[in-house]
Amino acid sequence: MNDYRKRFGLTMRTVNATGYHEPRDALAHDWRFFMKSLFPDDLWIPLPNMGSDIVPFLEEWELNAIIITGGNDIGTTPSRDNTEKAILDHAMTKRLPILGICRGIQFLQHYFKGKLTRCNANIHVNNRHMVQILQGSPFSIPSQATLSVNSFHDWGIKEDQLASELTPFAVSEDGFIEGVFSMNLPLLGLQWHPERDEDINGFDKLLIKEFLKKWI
Repeated sequence: MNDYRKRFGLTMRTVNATGYHEPRDALAHDWRFFMKSLFPDDLWIPLPNMGSDIVPFLEEWELNAIIITGGNDIGTTPSRDNTEKAILDHAMTKRLPILGICRGIQFLQHYFKGKLTRCNANIHVNNRHMVQILQGSPFSIPSQATLSVNSFHDWGIKEDQLASELTPFAVSEDGFIEGVFSMNLPLLGLQWHPERDEDINGFDKLLIKEFLKKWI
């Protein structure tokens, strides 16, 4: 392991394998291509859902940042919920950067005691829609007024329900927060899936790299 390379941990969804009566951890293949494209010289490892036992695992691998990936509504998979809570507890203590994608942004909201609201499926499930990019982010976000994003989620964060620890930078036309960061903590959340686009959006590339450069 070369010291100059960053090391990422990616959380996994829990699935039931067909024909087997056992839960399994899974990571979409999209993430392999995303990590290779965005961080070709760095290392990454999937993080098993193991509850609080994940903390010594994180320390052993000396991770520089963690990505909370999509899949599984909060409350439906206790092993994953418990694992990601332990990860966030550890990350807040160590100031370890967290990038939350889809479920990941929702879990940040949940972690800080914010509320989630069911979205309009016609807009937010297996669709694309526009988001308004707000000013005031500490990152070098382009000055474009709107951005087209993919959408695969049933639950979201209404503008008037955002946890006080989080600050919005992207909002959908129907009033859901689609992007958040923290002024004081190494947190960035996106409601869309940058890894699912065939070509990674230039906005997403710049945003994620600026975020990591600030904290790593």
